[in-house]
Amino acid sequence: MVSMQKILLAAQVGSQVVIRLDLYMTRTKRPDSEARTAFCVQRAGAKRRGIAWDFTFEDWMAVWTESGHFAERGRNKGQYVMARNGDTGPYARGNVSIILHSRNMSDAHVNVPEKCSPARRIGTGKGWSINKLSKKNPYHVMHCGKYVGVFSTEDDARRAYLHAVEQTRLQVAAGSLRSRATEQSQSQNTQNHE
Repeated sequence: MVSMQKILLAAQVGSQVVIRLDLYMTRTKRPDSEARTAFCVQRAGAKRRGIAWDFTFEDWMAVWTESGHFAERGRNKGQYVMARNGDTGPYARGNVSIILHSRNMSDAHVNVPEKCSPARRIGTGKGWSINKLSKKNPYHVMHCGKYVGVFSTEDDARRAYLHAVEQTRLQVAAGSLRSRATEQSQSQNTQNHE
């Protein structure tokens, strides 16, 4: 919303006083500007992903209002998203529902598994991905949700990944040996006390 404000300016130039009337436009926020921004962001995301968008702002807002979860929108744990039924068709009234983000993610694995598989990722190998923006060290290696490092060649990334896998196996084996030893000592202590 734009409102016009008239401002009277007076200035002294030499011995004359110059009076000028200027019009300044000021922008005031609409009461629904945050909702409109959210609408535009979601519409742009659908367009980027090649998904048809058949909502007006008013229809989109009505779906969120009816759900009672507009204030809880988001992509984090415990937040709600607008999901397409079966991950098919356009974003349109009657083809969407407001559900928890976690449910939407698990539904995506069932409805469209090829989009969620590791093979779809940019990286070509198991355990690493390629960051095309990094020229020096494009291979990013992760194992069991832990950062291993970045590497300049695919062979280095593969070796680092396999080393991390082996370290995890050793830690698991050592942990199970320790737990067995603890169980044996506890059972011996119990037998000694009897």
